[in-house]
Amino acid sequence: MRLRRVWLGLSALALATVLLNVALVLLIQRAHTQAVGAQAQRQLAQGLTAELQQEAEQLASLARSYAATGQPRYLWTATATSWPSAPAKGSAGRPSSRPPTGRR
Repeated sequence: MRLRRVWLGLSALALATVLLNVALVLLIQRAHTQAVGAQAQRQLAQGLTAELQQEAEQLASLARSYAATGQPRYLWTATATSWPSAPAKGSAGRPSSRPPTGRR
């Protein structure tokens, strides 16, 4: 009778250990999936940041060229290379796609 109680107690302990291990494995797997998703999002954000920085440098260069020369072709180039964007609420949208007529 005493051996049977010990056997049942150890069996219950072993079952609880296995269930705990399964729960921990599931939690670790979920954390890993979230970490992989966060890493992918971070890489995407870094790529977009680098692209935005390059675009900003290019537009700054075109603005400097326009300021130094006054030639409207730099404004036309800047408009043509800018990212297309949706107009904000209540705004008139993007400026005209025609090149400027001259220096003011």
